[in-house]
Amino acid sequence: MKRNNYFNKVFWTDSFTINRSRLILITLISTILFLSVVSCKKDNDESGIEVNIKNISNYDFTNINFEGKEFGDLKKGQESKHITFDKVYYNLAYVRLFINGIEFKLQPIDYDAQELTKGSCTYLIDVINFDERRLSLETPLKI
Repeated sequence: MKRNNYFNKVFWTDSFTINRSRLILITLISTILFLSVVSCKKDNDESGIEVNIKNISNYDFTNINFEGKEFGDLKKGQESKHITFDKVYYNLAYVRLFINGIEFKLQPIDYDAQELTKGSCTYLIDVINFDERRLSLETPLKI
């Protein structure tokens, strides 16, 4: 069976093996297409805000609960890892933690604050008055 001359020149050599340069080209294009499809992310996959906490007090915090998620323990001056939330509020959050076994809470009454849903932010937590178990919470703006 005789093959078309053009087909022979492009894909086959005289011994009916695939032309190496064409094989390399086809493999390269296939790999690029596969990687581009696999590595694509949809915009809505990146929703949420990354939150971390920094202990700016003179005390070590244990069992930190921030808006229902556990952040573990933080020594004074230490910063936590980031945890993703759907939304948080600027300078406003429920926080429960322990210092030397004593419970401290920051309980918002009204969530009437700016909602943050994308990006990342750090909440700074301090002890205002140890005897009254009062905490402060601040979210500095990134400029």
